[in-house]
Amino acid sequence: MRRPPTSYIPTDPATGAPSAPPMTIPHSLPHLSGFNHFALEAGHGALVDWYNVQFYNGWGDARDTRLWEAIVSAGWPPGKVVLGVLTNAGNGGSGYVECRVLEDVLRVCRARYPGPAGGGPPGLRCFGGVMGWEYFNAGARDGEGGADAPHESRPWEWARRVGRVVRSALPPTGDVDAGRGVERSQPGAQMPVLPETQVPWPQEVEKLVELGFGRQRAVAALNATNGNVEMAAGLLFEQ
Repeated sequence: MRRPPTSYIPTDPATGAPSAPPMTIPHSLPHLSGFNHFALEAGHGALVDWYNVQFYNGWGDARDTRLWEAIVSAGWPPGKVVLGVLTNAGNGGSGYVECRVLEDVLRVCRARYPGPAGGGPPGLRCFGGVMGWEYFNAGARDGEGGADAPHESRPWEWARRVGRVVRSALPPTGDVDAGRGVERSQPGAQMPVLPETQVPWPQEVEKLVELGFGRQRAVAALNATNGNVEMAAGLLFEQ
């Protein structure tokens, strides 16, 4: 990071895109990143503007706020923890969250970590925002219906709905509840119990776990093989 490519412009933001698990436990190797993000932040955090944390493909769950708040409880500034989600169920192996549920999650995160009073510039203690993968088909086949639902030819509708929640004025303190099953911890509470990520092939995951592989590794292998348990087992045995 101290030797960026020659094409890098100093005013450009420098970001990371880790999966969620290594952001919750300081010594959680092995994981997808392959290095300690806590050590990176401690030694070179000033060089990273924010982290687009992946809450999908078995590495996280954005159906409620627990995992995002667990990351903040682990010591990360909320302003540097961007909630990374799939914009379309076809953009990843698992972890897609419908827009209406995601809107509730974002409302709670914003209410829990609002910006500075008086409308000043946002700081590291406010909610970091949301990242969507990808844009071109965002919200397509969401299955929600209605005139306000995103659809295949208008991905900006997904961005509009999400952006409206992130940028809108906050209601008075205490007026935002947890919404549709969204859980919100209180200030000073202990690190919340992490949710188990939903996957489209739970039986295949259990088969790999019974073979002795960790659940996250099993989910990652099934994502890579589109749910084929035999191919996933082959990949894991080769590692």
